[in-house]
Amino acid sequence: MAPGDPQASHSLAALAVKKEAYQEARGYYQDVLEHHDNDLSTLLKLAVLDGAEKNEQLMLEHLQQAATAHPEAVQPKVLLARHYLSQSEPAKVPSLMLELSEKQRQSAAVLEVMALAQLAQQQYPEAKYGLQQLIKQHPDFAQAHFLLAQAYAGLGERAGMRRELERTVELAPRDAVARLALARTLLLVGDKEKTAEQLAVLNELSPEHPGVLRLRASLARVEGDQETASSLLEDVFETSPSTASMLSVAGQKWSMGEQAAAVVLQEQWAEEHPDDLAAKLALAGSYGQQDQVELAIAQYQRVLQKDKQNVAALNGLAWHLRNTEPAKALEYAERAAELEPDSALVMDTLAVIQLKNGQVQRAKRSIERVYQKKPNEPAVRYHRAMIDAAAGDKVAAIEALQALLGEGGDFAEKAEAQQLLVELQAGG
Repeated sequence: MAPGDPQASHSLAALAVKKEAYQEARGYYQDVLEHHDNDLSTLLKLAVLDGAEKNEQLMLEHLQQAATAHPEAVQPKVLLARHYLSQSEPAKVPSLMLELSEKQRQSAAVLEVMALAQLAQQQYPEAKYGLQQLIKQHPDFAQAHFLLAQAYAGLGERAGMRRELERTVELAPRDAVARLALARTLLLVGDKEKTAEQLAVLNELSPEHPGVLRLRASLARVEGDQETASSLLEDVFETSPSTASMLSVAGQKWSMGEQAAAVVLQEQWAEEHPDDLAAKLALAGSYGQQDQVELAIAQYQRVLQKDKQNVAALNGLAWHLRNTEPAKALEYAERAAELEPDSALVMDTLAVIQLKNGQVQRAKRSIERVYQKKPNEPAVRYHRAMIDAAAGDKVAAIEALQALLGEGGDFAEKAEAQQLLVELQAGG
């Protein structure tokens, strides 16, 4: 064998890997690189070996080396992109792909990884377009249909989401994750019969999967069998304790009127898991629902002590301080808006708090941005009417409130909306 012969060295390295003799395999790859500087195939195989040894830093270095030495090559950039996605760094992906030709950017691997990055950043229209192009090329690619369903979900297009999930299950009938997503969608639209059909298959594929048990619980709850729902969720929590399973139990208790028990469960979990920020945020929300404002504020502050840029905590803290400390509330709301300017929830909070601080025109601009995204959301419609009234447009405010309250739906601030309407009609 010639020194550094790539084909022979790769074969020997593959045999070494099979024996889990990773250092031996690495030696063969290094020998190739000594004689063939920046050999693409070798660098990629080294990166795979690094991954097997869980040496992420070295894997990243080899992938970056391959991408730099071979700017025209698709594979190192795709692998590097997947690494960034695994590290929750989707924003780094697009710049990688710009180095490729237009034809290369239309390849299946690039379209898929770009869609994953766009979905991670909630860029749903872009993800939808790219995935549609991918499906044109590969109509039977189940993963592409599943990702497209996620894009439709983000856009609020339930029909499209359902259609793509059904296609995914058709192409990959043993994909329990996709089938579970389809079943949840069917239940969401009220199709209990088809939900049960999907559940029957899931009970065969993965009967003990926590998601399947939670689905069984959800179906039981819809059918009015609260005890069965509670029992199933308790089983999930007992066998697979996690924040999600705990919150499912707490949510079920809450729906059954056992709010105190639900909060106790959340408090116990939060105490036992002091670094679980999701649990703290959920507990803060429960306190807020019980009008225990000081306790909610304390939880949000604990979250911010560990994560100063936690948008949910900033937004929640701003909301609960809006009446007592509007200036401080505005500081938190503005910080949240800087971090997530496209969040309707964040901008809605900011609009209300701007109004509390006498910034009527700013509040009007903020709420209009929200209204463009969420025109049917009761809270948004109420806040828009409230701001219109403050801006002097009482006629528009009255008409909006009459339309909102005339629909008969329930929402958290319904009593306040009713009171505002009475005051405006009385000439207030």
